[in-house]
Order: sequence, then C-alpha cells, then structure tokens
Amino acid sequence: MRSVSVSPAMTGAPQEGYFEEPTYSDMNNGAFTRQKILDAAIRLGKKANNQEIAEFAGLKSRRTVNYYFHSKKDLFFEIGTAFENPVEKLINAAKALPPKASAREIAEKAGYKSHKIINCYFASIRALKEASETFESNVDEISKVYPEVAFSEQDVSRGVQIPTEITPAVAEEIGWHIGDGSMPNNSTQHRTYQLSGDKSEEKEFYDLYVRKAFKKIYNTDLKIGYKSRKRAYGFTLSSKAVTDYKTKVIGLPIGEKSRTITIPPRIMNGDINIKRAVVRGIADTDFSFMFGKAHKKIHYYPRISGSTASPKLAYQLKTILTQLGLKPNVTHQIRKKKFLEYSVRMCGEAQLEKWMNKIGINNPKHMTKYLVWKKFGFCPPKTNIKQRKQLLMGLLDPYSLYGEKNA
Repeated sequence: MRSVSVSPAMTGAPQEGYFEEPTYSDMNNGAFTRQKILDAAIRLGKKANNQEIAEFAGLKSRRTVNYYFHSKKDLFFEIGTAFENPVEKLINAAKALPPKASAREIAEKAGYKSHKIINCYFASIRALKEASETFESNVDEISKVYPEVAFSEQDVSRGVQIPTEITPAVAEEIGWHIGDGSMPNNSTQHRTYQLSGDKSEEKEFYDLYVRKAFKKIYNTDLKIGYKSRKRAYGFTLSSKAVTDYKTKVIGLPIGEKSRTITIPPRIMNGDINIKRAVVRGIADTDFSFMFGKAHKKIHYYPRISGSTASPKLAYQLKTILTQLGLKPNVTHQIRKKKFLEYSVRMCGEAQLEKWMNKIGINNPKHMTKYLVWKKFGFCPPKTNIKQRKQLLMGLLDPYSLYGEKNA
C-alpha cells in the first residue's frame, strides 16, 4: 500500500494533485482512507470540523471520519494533538484570564457564546475558579467572622474580600465615606456605594490613592471616572458584601446622612492610630486647608476647617483632635435658614504643623497648598492644582498670581 504523509508545518489551501492517485487495491483498503483522514486533519488543524476534514481528504461524507475515528477528539489524539474537552477548555480559559474575570469573559475565552456553559460542567463560577486555582474571595472566612455579611455571586466571581479587622487603612477609607461617600437607599438591596470629589482638583487623589486603597482593602478594581454629567469625579461600586460590611458591621447609614452621620463606635473605641486615620480620611475628602492675609498683603496665615450638619460628628472630631494635641474650636451657624452647620476649625502655623506631624494629608489637593506655603511662606488664593505644581517646580512666580508684586 502507498500511504501519504503530510508535514504538520505545511499550511494553506489544498493543492491540485496533493494526494497521489491510489491503485485499485488501495481503494479497497481501509488503511488508505484512514491515512487520508489523518493527513487532512494534520493539514487543517483541530479547528476544522469533520465535514471539512472529509472534503479535504476527498471523501463525500463526514460519516466516513466517524467510521474510522469514533470522535474528533480520538482523531487528533491519534496524531498527537490533545483535544480539550469543555471542562479543560473552561479551566484553561480561567487560568489565562485575570482572577476577576467574569463568567461571560471566561466562556468567551474558551470559545463559547454563552456563559451558561459553565453551569453545565461546574456547580458555579466559584467551582470553576477553584478548579483553575484562580479563586480569591474570602467569603468562607467572613461567613465565620461576620455572618451578617452576604456575598453576591458577582462578589465571589470578582474575588471581593472583606477585612477581618479594623486597620488604619480601613479607618481611613471609612473617613472618606463619612466625608464624601453615600449608599443610596434606592439601590437594589442596598448594594451600591458611591464616592466622588472635585472633577479637577481631586482626580489624582482618586486615580492613584483611592484606587490603590480599595484594591488593598477589598481586593476590588474600581472603575473611576467623571460622574453626574462630568460635574464630579469618582466611582460607583456595586457589591453586596462591601455594603453589608459598611452597614451591618461598621454601622454606616443608608440614604441621607448629612445630619446624622457619626464616627462609628468601632472607630471611636479604637486606638489612637485608628482615630488619626479616620480624621485624615474625613479631612482629605471634606476639609478645607486655606491661608488668610491676617495683617499682611499675602496669604500666609493657615486655617484648617471642616463643616458638617451633624453636631455629634463635629464634637467627635473635636475629641479626637484634642487627644492628638491640637486645639480645635467648634462653632455653629444657621445655613440657608434651614439647619445648623457646625464648623471644626484650627488656625495658625503651630496648629498646621502639628496636624502634619500627628495626622498628615494624602490628598494632593491639600498637600500642594501646604508645600507651596512651606516653600514661599504663603499660598496665593484661588489657585488650582496645576498652578500649585508649577509653583513648586519653579515654573510660576507666586506673586504673579496677585496681579502685582507684594512685599
């Protein structure tokens, strides 16, 4: 018998006269047909279906392929090419993607049109990720520590993690929530948390610092961008686990919070490092660092202030700041003839320096003002973060921002 061998390196469409014309005895020999099928499969590769392989081999029906080889998998196994089954394909796809890949992304990577294929071979997306060793969520641990916290299937798939203890990083993030965060009461089962700030002054703070912190605390990759028709900059996080943790463990409120928000007992009862961290978080998102003229023509006199409609929060802040050695003053006034607004204020160089030593700043919006003041002894008013960076790099004269030189 004359058999035909095709090199795996050969590619392209079949050429005329590719297969040798068989003799009469060859035509009646099943080994010859079997060899033609093998050669065609090698040439076309495992993406080809049985009909394409049959036609390439000069056969009329794909049934001939099934006659000599029980399945396409058996065909490619014989020529030394492993043919993945659905379980293997899904596991390999999950391994090839980041751990936070969704069921839809994994199914698509595996070559399937619907993510429902996963449920056909695995009990859940979690089971698939455990099989592929890409499962990251600490849902099992949290169910023992905080049984009141529930994880959605999406939380489990994305690898969301909940902290098991209050660390300074967690306390600082709670401070951001107190300052500028919210959990709308119209969200589905209260699964949404929002945080946003000034669209130009705080973009760097969100892109660099906030993003990194949420990754560290909740193992969550935030999608940060412009919000409310580009009037603000921040994110909306949909997570049952995170909002359950914030409400049921920490004790933060759902819905309107301006007049009732307080620093939760878990923070107020923490050590001094926890307290300083929550104050830093609140200040980074909701305080003002300004410089007044006082008795000079330039703005040299530091003023740190934060305003809130919650009297309890104001006096909690005063308590912590006093414990840290600062001298805060709390005042109140009627705002828009509707409600009392409470202000926590500290003034003077000594207070600012003590703040920096005891608490610190992580928001570039505030830090650049402090650094300009340290460099020049004053900080011009109504500057933006770009101008302050130019001042620090020596690309802009601070006196030019006054319109004339001041002594």
